[in-house]
Amino acid sequence: MRILMTGGAGCLGSNLIDRYLPKGHEILVIDNYATGKAGNLPPVEGLTVIEGSIVDQRLVDKAFDDFSRTS
Repeated sequence: MRILMTGGAGCLGSNLIDRYLPKGHEILVIDNYATGKAGNLPPVEGLTVIEGSIVDQRLVDKAFDDFSRTS
């Protein structure tokens, strides 16, 4: 499954990532680190992290486009 997660660097998001990645899911995280920490998102296969805000329409459109092309 492919998962888009906003706020993945926070407590809940990082715990969900820890649960889903080992099961083979691909996860795209968009986070502005307003309350989360970049250190909560380890550089591991299956996890794509984009720093930014979901209110940035161009960023979200590009993220969806890029993520839909990867396998």
